[in-house]
Amino acid sequence: MKEKQNMGERGKFFSELKKFKRVHYMNFYKKEDYIIFSVRPGITGLASLKYRNEVELLKAAENPEEFYINTVIPDKLTYNKIYIEKRNLLFDMKLIFLSVIRVISK
Repeated sequence: MKEKQNMGERGKFFSELKKFKRVHYMNFYKKEDYIIFSVRPGITGLASLKYRNEVELLKAAENPEEFYINTVIPDKLTYNKIYIEKRNLLFDMKLIFLSVIRVISK
């Protein structure tokens, strides 16, 4: 099997664009929001549960980027900070259980 040796100019462009978008949206974080980077990301979370249908919400929004910046980002940051305050094994197990239920019930 042949290994992919280089992604080409187009691949590099999209890779850099993804990095830019990630950094771009971080411009909307407040100083106190950076606490979310103090914990390792997990397989699920409060924000993931609430915004499980994020793509559909953005498609339905009149201005998706404005909705994302003014609603989704602040809400997700709030949920992630709540997780940091409440995190423990029992809470993690509850989140995993709720995630499984949401996937099964869809």
